Amino acid sequence: MPRRKNVNRVTTGADLAEIADLHCLLVNAAKEALKTEMAAGEIKSSTLNVIRQLCMDSGVQPTQQASDALESLRLSLPSLDVDAIPASVYNKSE
Repeated sequence: MPRRKNVNRVTTGADLAEIADLHCLLVNAAKEALKTEMAAGEIKSSTLNVIRQLCMDSGVQPTQQASDALESLRLSLPSLDVDAIPASVYNKSE
């Protein structure tokens, strides 16, 4: 796989095992933050964004099972009929 030319790579000389350990710590911290927020009943969008970016940076792709679960969730949500909302709701000048 060719390297992308628009990415600045810095060689730090860090041991690969140390980098792997840091990655594991980051994953565990994200997992614990998500568990804590789920238990509290409110998941912050910032937490989800960090986890999404971590997955993308790590090359993690969603599984078909996860995709099916998200599609099921999407279909269960009520759709919003924007045309049924009076324009006065949007144009309040108070």
